[in-house]
Amino acid sequence: MSTTMESAVSEKEKGFRLLQAQRARKAAEEDAQRLAVRVAQLEKEKAKSDKRIHETRKRATVIHQYRKRNEDHRIFKETLSKEREADIVEQAKALQETKAEAVKRREESTKALEEAKREINRRAKTEREANEKYLDEQRILDRKAAMESKDEVKRQQLEQAARAALMKQRHLDSARENYEARLAKEMDAQQEKEKDLQRMSKLELELIEQLQMKQEEQKAAYEELEIALLGTTGGKGAGGTAKKGAASKKEAAAAAEPGEEEVQKAFAAIDTEGTGVIPTEKLAELMAALGITLDDTQLLEASEQLDAQNAGKVSYGEFVMWWNG
Repeated sequence: MSTTMESAVSEKEKGFRLLQAQRARKAAEEDAQRLAVRVAQLEKEKAKSDKRIHETRKRATVIHQYRKRNEDHRIFKETLSKEREADIVEQAKALQETKAEAVKRREESTKALEEAKREINRRAKTEREANEKYLDEQRILDRKAAMESKDEVKRQQLEQAARAALMKQRHLDSARENYEARLAKEMDAQQEKEKDLQRMSKLELELIEQLQMKQEEQKAAYEELEIALLGTTGGKGAGGTAKKGAASKKEAAAAAEPGEEEVQKAFAAIDTEGTGVIPTEKLAELMAALGITLDDTQLLEASEQLDAQNAGKVSYGEFVMWWNG
């Protein structure tokens, strides 16, 4: 029994020890995990520290470089400033020398210009005096030449007047010859026109005579017709009217004393434009100018005979034939 109890106690103790061992192992594992996490964190912190150290060193290097470059730049600026100051001093010195040289040249130029002006004035005065002397001498010579050439001028004027008179006479002779030639030409033309007028007048008279002869023939034919009509109609109708017109015409012709020339003048007095015709209504005026007064019936018959076509006008040839008929 005691052995059994010891066995039971031993089993419990083993179990307790196993449990403790398990707990210790878990605690060790947890510690190991925590330690691993801590180690990892420390490694990260170390990496960060290394990085910060590297960046810090890099910045320090850059700062040292900036400082060195700034120092070099400062030294360069100081050197450049010193060189510029030296250049400015040198330029100021050169400018001062240039200004002094320019002032000197300007003074010399002004002096030379004044001297040139004085020389020009002296030359101008000399030339003016010489010109005045020359002009005085020339005026004396001109007066002398004018006195010497006075007679020559008069002679030339007389010759010029004679030439002008001769030219005028020649011009007058030429104008007279032209006038005489034109007058002779106009007279020849006038003679030709007069000859034409004479030929036309002669032709007109011949035509008038021919028309008179024709009118006589026509009158004889009318009389034969009238006799024939009187023999058949007893003297009535158209034959009586024609006979009455012929009688009126004969009465007017018997009372007319003016000749051919008076008739022509009376007709021309009414025919002012020379057309050879007059209006029919001017017939009474023409007859009155010839010393014949017609009543309305006679004037109507004469108008019908002279203006058979009722054209409103009477020609000179028709009137002369009617007048002589």
